[in-house]
Amino acid sequence: MKTKRKKLWYAISILCFSACFFIMQKTHPVFAATKLRTLFAAENLTASAGRESSHPFTVGYKGDVFYEIGMASPAAFDMRITDSSKKETASEKISADPANWQKGKDGLFYYTNRSALSVKTGKYRIRLTFAEDTAYSLAVVQESFVPSLNVSEAKLTIGFTTRLKVSNAGAYAVKWTSGNKKIATVNSKGVVTGKKKGSCKITATINGEKFSCTVKVYPNTYNDKKLENSRFQTGKVSIYVYHVAFDAKDNMKVKIRVINNDSSDIARLANVKFYVKAQNKRIIAKYNLGTKKFTVKKGAYRDFAITIPKSQIYKTKNPIDLRNLSGVEIQGSYYVKG
Repeated sequence: MKTKRKKLWYAISILCFSACFFIMQKTHPVFAATKLRTLFAAENLTASAGRESSHPFTVGYKGDVFYEIGMASPAAFDMRITDSSKKETASEKISADPANWQKGKDGLFYYTNRSALSVKTGKYRIRLTFAEDTAYSLAVVQESFVPSLNVSEAKLTIGFTTRLKVSNAGAYAVKWTSGNKKIATVNSKGVVTGKKKGSCKITATINGEKFSCTVKVYPNTYNDKKLENSRFQTGKVSIYVYHVAFDAKDNMKVKIRVINNDSSDIARLANVKFYVKAQNKRIIAKYNLGTKKFTVKKGAYRDFAITIPKSQIYKTKNPIDLRNLSGVEIQGSYYVKG
């Protein structure tokens, strides 16, 4: 008889386990849009009446924890969750009342806790005491909030930093690595520093899983397109800056284009002032060109350059990121021939 009984339990537990999670996903609306992370799953489990059975599981990430028991018929049981110090963190008593159980299409009965278990990250045991000898299957699962980086791509200027962040890392440590330290480095806190023009992968490893961000590093220069007369309004003169960079002595080199769509040739520029503005639109440098003899034929354009001395560049708390300038404001007037 004992041999036959063990075989019966085995057959029942296999059936229970084959449907495990199915009922859970159907009975809990939150699971319809959330993947489940398995913390513990076992078939072919048996318990003697009144004798506690315990099963270990580890919670490594934040998220609600649920458990499901499957068996041939409803049975009363007590459930307790204890942490690594054997302190009880959750408990409930379930009766054999069919109202507490859901019957599957396979004819087996399933119980799933309706409220999330109150557990933090750590090691636990689920402890079950049944009112009668029982064959069952057990699954402990968690809403799966997969770790992720805050961005999948980042643009960075040489010499500047940006911080990558991981969400849902849970209790696991994050290990940061750079695919090419000559282009960008990363420290233990996810702070990335641009070193050289190029592109590389910054990877966060969490509990063996890898998550990467592509970091593109650019020179510390401001660049705009070199536009021609057809892109500007007819009958007017336009002046705009298309390149800003620092030289070896930290002077600011500015390249300018004058577009003459007036009906006359330009003879000179007068009282022209340049205001270089940072990303927050704060002025970080200014330059007074004054009056300059500068001829541009009608319907044509002409480039010129100025150098703003280091002494005329305002001191700022942080280095100046030219690539992210909001622009250069230009004020002044011009004279035409004739």
